[in-house]
Amino acid sequence: MRQSHRLIFNTLVIWLTRILGIFPQIIILPLIIHNLGNEIYGLYVLAWSVFQVIDITQRGMNSGLIKYSSSYLANNDIHQMNVMVGSASVYSSIIGCLGFLSVLILLNFFPNFIKYSSNVKFEQVFLSFFLIGIMFLVIFPLMPYRGVLFAKQRHDIVA
Repeated sequence: MRQSHRLIFNTLVIWLTRILGIFPQIIILPLIIHNLGNEIYGLYVLAWSVFQVIDITQRGMNSGLIKYSSSYLANNDIHQMNVMVGSASVYSSIIGCLGFLSVLILLNFFPNFIKYSSNVKFEQVFLSFFLIGIMFLVIFPLMPYRGVLFAKQRHDIVA
């Protein structure tokens, strides 16, 4: 593939991943607000901010994964890349499970930790945080594969 075609293809792939990252939020947001209400949505946003803080811890690993994966791809060293991605997947899965467990522990053992009004049921609060816990289990183990896709987009690594 010529360099100009590769640049256009890579740009389109990056735009597509950003659009696909925004699209579920656009669909889910009105459903959450309609079904949960404003106060529960506020609790959901609180839980989401916890997810974002933990997501920052993954960014360091992802930048290293992108750097070394692109180098391994440029040198056609697929075995070494697979070893690195496997290790990162185990680490990310552990972080995802710990995040899910921490959400459940927070809700079950510290129910008064989160203050909410009396017209809000505990089940609604639990649902908001449980959804974030499920996102930990799904999103974090897939992050290393996202890093490999970004590594394929690197233009500064020459074989």
